[in-house]
Amino acid sequence: MSLKTTIAYIFYLFTSWTLFRFFFSFPEVFDELFFKPLIWLSPVVFLIIHRKRKLIPLGIQKSNFYRNIRVGVFFSFVLFTELILLKLFLGQKILFRGFNLYLLLISIATGFVEEVTFRGFIMNQLRKYVGGLKANVVTSVLFLLIHLPMVVFVTNANYSQIGAFLFLSASLGFVEGIVYLKTNGVVASIFSHSLWNFLNTLI
Repeated sequence: MSLKTTIAYIFYLFTSWTLFRFFFSFPEVFDELFFKPLIWLSPVVFLIIHRKRKLIPLGIQKSNFYRNIRVGVFFSFVLFTELILLKLFLGQKILFRGFNLYLLLISIATGFVEEVTFRGFIMNQLRKYVGGLKANVVTSVLFLLIHLPMVVFVTNANYSQIGAFLFLSASLGFVEGIVYLKTNGVVASIFSHSLWNFLNTLI
């Protein structure tokens, strides 16, 4: 797949998602379970089908599945520890909520769509041209930027909350990029991202 196609997809993703966030405000369950998969993944699925490729180019592989799960669990707790330390640094109280199946489903859907999009497709394509480390840096910046529309148009966060959110998004993107490079697939990063999302909803 050409670099031009990848850049065109990135432009489409940021334009369409920014406009969606600006004009529409649906409940989170509709955003994460329907609109985000539709907007983010439809072009990717089309490109894969059009070129008659399998899911391997997206990093979805069965090999070393259980090892990848263990790696995902480890890094999700590393990121969760970072979250706890940041909250303590900002003087925020840490209150644990009960288990919520609804939030678990949203966490899994979000982790799957975002990892397939950013690590499985964008980073996978970029590293062919600039190498793994540079591809991770660029993808992490893009991952941070894609979350700006939500902060700007959806939440009513103050400056410290926005700063903390963007810091966590940047570190999440970079760490998941490392996980992707180390495991050469998105299974570990999907599990790590999804579990981190869910743990995040518990406090």
